Amino acid sequence: MLRFLKARKFDIEKAKIMWDDIIQWRKEFGIDMIIEYYPHGNHGVDKEGRHVYIERLGKVDPNKLMQVTTMDRYIKYHVLEFEKKLRFQVSRVFDCCKEAHRLQHNQFGCSGYGAEELW
Repeated sequence: MLRFLKARKFDIEKAKIMWDDIIQWRKEFGIDMIIEYYPHGNHGVDKEGRHVYIERLGKVDPNKLMQVTTMDRYIKYHVLEFEKKLRFQVSRVFDCCKEAHRLQHNQFGCSGYGAEELW
């Protein structure tokens, strides 16, 4: 809620409207269903300050996922998210240590997957 208050210069009524709008958008876009069938997300930073991104590939249900979104939206989502992360991380790394290395820690949980799914 704090980000909505900051975005609306702590005008409570405007922040409530913004909150309601984002909840409605999540319902219309099916965000919660996508997360249910495609468990992934950012989980803070590791000891070296890199963002930690985890995909639980063994828990993905591709058939149900494609019922709540399209392949085009799925690909666009990933492109936009990785571009956003890259812009933020590169600027942060250069600000902190003047060199870009080890920007992100990606972890892919593959329990439930065998070699035939990976090839």
